Amino acid sequence: MPTLVRHALLIVVLTVFIGLFPISLRTPNHLFNALVDLFFGHKNNHLAQFDTPGSGRNEALPPQVVAMLNLLEMRGADNFRLSPGIVANKKYYERVIEGAYPRLMSNSSSIYVQLEPEQLPPGCQNLVSQQGVTLAQCN
Repeated sequence: MPTLVRHALLIVVLTVFIGLFPISLRTPNHLFNALVDLFFGHKNNHLAQFDTPGSGRNEALPPQVVAMLNLLEMRGADNFRLSPGIVANKKYYERVIEGAYPRLMSNSSSIYVQLEPEQLPPGCQNLVSQQGVTLAQCN
């Protein structure tokens, strides 16, 4: 690769890289610290955890959705069904469906997730509650 092309590519990469950081990080010392954190995984560096399942979930999702996902994982369910209250709440519904993957929602599942103010359907038994969410086993 010709030297001119390599230099142009390096300038483009550096420009994009520097553009990713706020102005306060554009001093040499701050840039060095940011690079060290990026590549060596500082404990608060979310980029270092991008391939860790569930990373960022607590920061990005409502607490009730995090509780739903934790309860489903704890139970080890392959599928689940959601209460009418959760289905009606689009903010919760969409995030639970996405976050629970590869677990799938199934209306015939025996694992039932509901918000605490809701009544359990007949034939369901409360297993555990957390953060205003109940996980139940239904026949």
